[in-house]
Amino acid sequence: MRHPGLLVRLLLGTLLLAAPALLNRQPLLYEDIFAYLRGPAVISLQLGGPRFENAWSKVHRPLAAPAPAAAEAPAVAPEAPAAQQDRSIEAGRSIYWGTLAYLTWLASGFWLLVVLQAAIVAWLLDLLLLRCLRLGTAWYAGALVGLTLLTPLPYYVAYVMPDLFAAVAILGAALLVGFWRDLARTDRVLLWLLVAFGVMAHASHLLTLAAILVVCAVAALLRRTPAPRAAPLLALAACVALGALGEVAFGQAVRLALHQSPLRLPHMTAHLIEMGPGLDLLRAQCGGASPFALCAYVDRLPVDWVSFLFDSDPARGVFGAADMVLKRRISEEQTRFLLATLAHDPLGTATGLLRDGLEQVVSFGLPDIVYTQKRLDFFAGYFPAALAEGAPRTLVQTHPAITRVHEAIIYAVALAALLAGGIALLRPGPARRDPAWDGAATVALVVLLGLVVNGLVCGMLASPYGRFEARVIWLLPLVAMALVGLRLRAGARQAVAAGAQAA
Repeated sequence: MRHPGLLVRLLLGTLLLAAPALLNRQPLLYEDIFAYLRGPAVISLQLGGPRFENAWSKVHRPLAAPAPAAAEAPAVAPEAPAAQQDRSIEAGRSIYWGTLAYLTWLASGFWLLVVLQAAIVAWLLDLLLLRCLRLGTAWYAGALVGLTLLTPLPYYVAYVMPDLFAAVAILGAALLVGFWRDLARTDRVLLWLLVAFGVMAHASHLLTLAAILVVCAVAALLRRTPAPRAAPLLALAACVALGALGEVAFGQAVRLALHQSPLRLPHMTAHLIEMGPGLDLLRAQCGGASPFALCAYVDRLPVDWVSFLFDSDPARGVFGAADMVLKRRISEEQTRFLLATLAHDPLGTATGLLRDGLEQVVSFGLPDIVYTQKRLDFFAGYFPAALAEGAPRTLVQTHPAITRVHEAIIYAVALAALLAGGIALLRPGPARRDPAWDGAATVALVVLLGLVVNGLVCGMLASPYGRFEARVIWLLPLVAMALVGLRLRAGARQAVAAGAQAA
């Protein structure tokens, strides 16, 4: 066996990171699972026939009150009967991550996905702390235990959502930029594959990596990143290009299979209306001409963005209550609506979006971990029976105080990590002479950039919601630990050298 130590560490790390999901007795579920798995399930049904029919591909009758208290985009409940136009697939629901999740469901009811996600994180921690920084196995074990107990990481390892890959893409990009020269070729390839898959897992991940690439390119031109500079940037650029091509290929595949384009949820429209300027625009312009499809619903506004997108009650719903033709009109008008809102109230729109983006950067609560009754009802109506029946009996569902206490710990640890990491970065002392310091500092800065960009992207394009930043905030304690570890090691070496000289 070529690397027995590495394999043992990865096995133990995977088991530790997956342990909370095992203790919970079920992976964490979310309404959007239906939308993600619906893509590969419906395409399989269309191409393979009735033998591929299952809970994910069926057209269901809408629930009496299907608007969930979740954020990103719970699945829009299509109406019976199972007409072809009702078999829509949502844009932004990655067919690539959806296919991975679908296969793991077929193989293990999502447990294989949890193990895979745990193994990826264990490998990244090993690569950063042991092989790049050479901090030792005690630091690796401490990072595993600390991140599991004190950060949101275990929830996102257990989550059947692409959220973990937002952090994987950020950390992978940081390692490529900071330690390209020190990485073995196999590690570079694996990192590149993880970053590429991460940006293909969700459109917000693609936007975040694109912003990281731009900033890193400017820093490289100013010679503020470790050499070599061109190779890692070209690798990240290839990931961005692959992510963009993946979006195009997904849309084309849906058109070929279902003879219609994917439906993109109008997050920005919902956000602008909830924020205020979009509603002011509609009230000012909706008259006899009705320039927007939303004018038909102006009497129901304002509503919060979740209700706008997902409430299917015919009396009060907006996008969620519209038929498929009107849904597509509202979706297709989204860019025009944004531009019109900016023209109508440029200052109010710009400041509102920036305020929400900054609020998202510092909002990383755990709103989705404990299921509401509406969510349990959604699971019962749309998910396989085994998943729906197990959801009310999970550990966090029967002991909700766990998440409340953990949320307070997460905020405290993030603040402590920001202070400790900031001090170590600004005052490295003898650690500045450590061969790994420049790479570690670059990793820390790229990760911090990724955390800020992730918050801005999600808060501005959707709306502030704890889960969007909680999925990546565990990277902050990780890089703080790395910087502090190098500083402590350098200090210890200096003390030993001073003692030897004195002797």
